[in-house]
Amino acid sequence: MSMAKKKLKIGLIAKSETIPAWALEMLKRIHQSGNTEIKHIIYYNPKNDKPKTATEGTTTYFGLLLYKFHQTFERIAFKPKPDAFEHRSIADVFDNDLFKDIQTETIQNTDLPQHAIEAFKVNELDIIIAIEHSELCEILTDQSKFGVWTAAPNSKFPEQYAASGIREVLEQKDVSQLCLWQIKNKNSKPRCISRAFFSTIRNSIRWNRNFLFWKAAVMIPAKIDQLSQIGPSTLEQVKAIDDPFPETKQTLPGNLLMAKGLYRMVVSCLGRKIKSCLYKQQWIILFAEEEKFKNEGLKGFTRITPPKDRILADPFVIKKENKTFIFAEEMGFREQKGKIIVAEMDKSGVPGKTTTVLEQNHHLSYPYLFEDDGQLYMMPETSQKRTIELYKCEIFPNHWTYVKTILKGLEAADASLLKHKDTYWLFANVRMHEGVSINDDLFLFFTKDLCGDEWTPHPMNPIVSDVRFSRPAGQIAIRDNKLIRPAQDCSKRYGYAVHLMEIEEISETAYRERRVQTFSPDWETDVLGTHTFNQADGITVADALIRRKKIG
Repeated sequence: MSMAKKKLKIGLIAKSETIPAWALEMLKRIHQSGNTEIKHIIYYNPKNDKPKTATEGTTTYFGLLLYKFHQTFERIAFKPKPDAFEHRSIADVFDNDLFKDIQTETIQNTDLPQHAIEAFKVNELDIIIAIEHSELCEILTDQSKFGVWTAAPNSKFPEQYAASGIREVLEQKDVSQLCLWQIKNKNSKPRCISRAFFSTIRNSIRWNRNFLFWKAAVMIPAKIDQLSQIGPSTLEQVKAIDDPFPETKQTLPGNLLMAKGLYRMVVSCLGRKIKSCLYKQQWIILFAEEEKFKNEGLKGFTRITPPKDRILADPFVIKKENKTFIFAEEMGFREQKGKIIVAEMDKSGVPGKTTTVLEQNHHLSYPYLFEDDGQLYMMPETSQKRTIELYKCEIFPNHWTYVKTILKGLEAADASLLKHKDTYWLFANVRMHEGVSINDDLFLFFTKDLCGDEWTPHPMNPIVSDVRFSRPAGQIAIRDNKLIRPAQDCSKRYGYAVHLMEIEEISETAYRERRVQTFSPDWETDVLGTHTFNQADGITVADALIRRKKIG
């Protein structure tokens, strides 16, 4: 008879019973996970948090005057929904009886009363979560098994709640970062146990901070789930695949830095507006034989450019009876609803007439193709329907029938399947909360039966939390005896570049990959992005986002 897994006991440090909405969402997820129980809440709001002298306070106020003015402007002009900083009550998480059972303490300095220390010992906490870093974090490290956890934007300094997500906007960085810190004991340095990278919201500090803290709301519960399912090995110091951030402290921007940053924001915004007036963007398909691709890269590809009123994207290639077929998404700008089409290619790369093979009353894209036991399947993206669906080919290439819904109830993008060592592995980007992007977090599911109902979420989910490397970009295949997963880079814009990631380890408890090659949109001046890459039987296909003049 199996023993029930012991629940992790959680403590919380907050300023008061009223907390920001992102923290409430975090608490809800922890409470509802089934792996935890909230045992202790500490309200810490020290009296002596004002400037030591009147002069210091005045200097601070005038030194940050431009920042404070801009804060007020954004508070009026930008109202993100959902608002991560809307004030909510902790009691909203629990029913009244359960909330009464949670021990609470109100502390106004770091001299812990004896009864509080005794309460910590009785509760035997596993983790204490601090909504924002304070000196109390270091004081309480010895009161929980896995220390105090807190989220901050920098991978070296955890005490930066107020400055989170600001400098990235002012410096117009492509990505912003969030780290989950573990402060284990007083004698050791804090360590970053989880990191996430997302595309910076370049035109608004308020929006960027809102996005960052919704990321915190999902990151912390996800890490607790990993700890519960796998154990302390998940708490090792983590490193990003490619870290663009200098290890420097972030502080609130002074007037000069703020003025420079606002200038960059305005120039960047105007530049985008001018380009959007002069040009339109359009996805096209690229096609080449393997030898030409090896010698010339994407520059040597033949372009398949649709009429100006539509796009062609997400190409997948397959050969049947010495004929080459490309399946892709076609979407008219007016309809804004994609469908799946197929076209036969001649030897020179000229497509024949396109035929619609799959169309529904919602958007379809990314027609992922794979064969299993002689049967050809397709798994198109159906994220608007909040499903991942499986279709099989009855008569090639035009007739496809619905098989089943593999997963439902989640907004998943670009699902990609791999059969490896008698296990089916399903990769898909998942939107973890309405306040975050679908481009950031890669999830993995596995099963022994493709058409069965038992798809198990990987305990390390999300296995990648990085907008530069997470979202799938094509078929996972064996190349040079290595498992290669194409991944989109959505940092500069959606579908900016493609990375080829080597899967170094994949099992029911572990996942690890590394970047081996990158295709950047730099081979022609009109190319802005590329986000799909596939190869089959000596043929390589990709897509490209190009800029076309609106007039002429």
